[in-house]
Amino acid sequence: MVNHDDHDDALLPRLRVIEEQPLEHRAEAYAQVHDELTRRLEGGDSAAAATVPGDQGAHA
Repeated sequence: MVNHDDHDDALLPRLRVIEEQPLEHRAEAYAQVHDELTRRLEGGDSAAAATVPGDQGAHA
C-alpha cells in the first residue's frame, strides 16, 4: 500500500522540476500532475462514499 505522505512529499520536488523546464513543456507536465491528482481525489471520494451506509451522495 502506498502512503499518501509519500505522494505529498514527492509533489514539491516534482513541481520544482516542472518549473525548471522550458515553457512549452510545462503545460503538458502540469496537465499530467492535474490528471493524477484528479484520479486520486475522485478515487478517494468513491471510496469514502462506499463506506457511509445509507448515503446516496445527494445532499440538500
